[in-house]
Amino acid sequence: GAALLLVYVIGSGVVGKGPILLRSDGWWFLPALVVYLLVQDLQLYALHRAQHRIPMLWSMHSLHHSAGALTVSTSARHYWLEGVLKRVFLFPVTAFLFDTRTEVVTSAVVIYFLVDCCAHLNARWSMGRFILWINNPQFHRIHHSVSAEHMDRNFSDLLPLWDVLFGTVWRPSKDEWPVTGLADGEKPSDVFVGLIWPLRRQTNLQRSEG
Repeated sequence: GAALLLVYVIGSGVVGKGPILLRSDGWWFLPALVVYLLVQDLQLYALHRAQHRIPMLWSMHSLHHSAGALTVSTSARHYWLEGVLKRVFLFPVTAFLFDTRTEVVTSAVVIYFLVDCCAHLNARWSMGRFILWINNPQFHRIHHSVSAEHMDRNFSDLLPLWDVLFGTVWRPSKDEWPVTGLADGEKPSDVFVGLIWPLRRQTNLQRSEG
């Protein structure tokens, strides 16, 4: 959670000395932040699609989708190994690509945190014509929907732009608020099951055979 974010910020400030200079002094700060966010967000979009396509990654990511009701706490409901893999294999790419200052990275982390929390709010308000400007509760609820027509839609973490460009966008109607969760309704029964989520079926089989 917050501790891992802090480690990421500090680490990025140390190793963020890549070949592409992102000036952030004075008025350069905003363009630098925009470029950093675009590159980071595209990576997260690609990873998110992979999490729904590759069985091993889905076995972990499905814990996040098992939430029957979206709340702010759902944004933190991820299998523990997912965060480790992101911080080892994904986030350092941006750090090694750009030569930028820590305040740019810190600002990006804060923006992602706030938008992610907002996107998982259990709030039924529509952004209307602006719904594809930034991730929001109604847009992201489609991604968590159990309805077949919503499968593999609205992957974007921050900017729905990527879903629009790559053909995975679903623009919800004003009153479209689908039921969320896994299609089979499976949920972790306790903390232990959450910790071993990808192995839960094998564990249950061994228990029944024992």
